[in-house]
Amino acid sequence: MKQYAVTVEDNKANFFLEILKSFKFVKKIEEGHCSELSAKQKSILDKRLDNYTPDNLIYLDDVKKDIEKSL
Repeated sequence: MKQYAVTVEDNKANFFLEILKSFKFVKKIEEGHCSELSAKQKSILDKRLDNYTPDNLIYLDDVKKDIEKSL
């Protein structure tokens, strides 16, 4: 069997669930949650946090402006 993670807008969630329930081949429907990080992923994040300083931040608005300039 396959499993899929789908993100649905809140105002469409009930509609989406009704559609899924109408399919006979859909065996189980449950509201998802975030997956746990592996030890390796946690280690990588810890290293990144150790290297964090406010001086090495790049603000999203600045990145967007740079991208728009290059287009």
